[in-house]
Amino acid sequence: MLAVATSRISAEDARVEGPLAPLATAFGFSQSQMDVFLQEINTIVSDPSSINGAVTGECTSGPKCAQQAYMNLHWLLHQHRILPVDVTWQRGSADRLYIGNFLKNTAIPHLISSNVVGRCLEWDVRPDSYSSNAACQVTDGITYTENKDQFGTSQAAKGVKSGTQFFGDIHNFSSSFPGLVGVYDIVFCTQVFEHLHDPFLAAREIFAIVRPGGKVIVTAPHISPEHGVPYDFFRYTRKGLRTVFKKAGFTINTIEKEGNVANAVAMLEGMNAHVSHLLLATNKSGDDKRTPYGNYLHLNMLVTKPM
Repeated sequence: MLAVATSRISAEDARVEGPLAPLATAFGFSQSQMDVFLQEINTIVSDPSSINGAVTGECTSGPKCAQQAYMNLHWLLHQHRILPVDVTWQRGSADRLYIGNFLKNTAIPHLISSNVVGRCLEWDVRPDSYSSNAACQVTDGITYTENKDQFGTSQAAKGVKSGTQFFGDIHNFSSSFPGLVGVYDIVFCTQVFEHLHDPFLAAREIFAIVRPGGKVIVTAPHISPEHGVPYDFFRYTRKGLRTVFKKAGFTINTIEKEGNVANAVAMLEGMNAHVSHLLLATNKSGDDKRTPYGNYLHLNMLVTKPM
């Protein structure tokens, strides 16, 4: 299966001519690449069991034929373990790009215009952390630990504008560090709440450590492969994420859903880091209209602790 030397596949050779040219153009294939692809498909379908269960009878129009072709190719590639592509987490994946865009275009301008700047808290602070922005004058970090000797301790954090790194559990953060109650201007919770076993308690703890008028930036997956096992507990709808923070006492400023069916499929197939630039371009493509409530990948939310 695709045991072909890289030197045999060149994107620079002759363009495909003839009836397969449109397909090659759609796939971005040169002639040699098209030959290798067709060789692989021929190998797959030479096994009669490969085509068992193939979708038939749907090819009644151009779009319907394209749908049938996609469904059967999808099935074949999964049967032969060619899909999924890659399930490793990557910083360049679509959900992380959505977070970066939300911070740049919505959250940070809101913080600056509201004059909410100062002390920030973020999970696992790094030099490239999301809190490295104009709203944060100093950034503390929180790192989850079950190590009894480390729990409830702190040390100097490493990163841009970093203050102190605290080791503990957000579920009892205010009691572990009582001096932090009501001190934070901004808390960044990016892709954290799917990993918390009691999100309602965690939201109340965050409410306790944020000052009145302070802001919390929350992002969470709606669709995502299981990750961070065994600490992967939840996926969120818009109503669900809003409810968690409203019950803690926060006011919801904005909540945005990101992505569509194409993004969700790419995420589950391990393709989102490979085609993230295309996914972002089709983020608001309108295919959400095919279902009453839409299909999306990811949520971004900004909330405020009332004065």
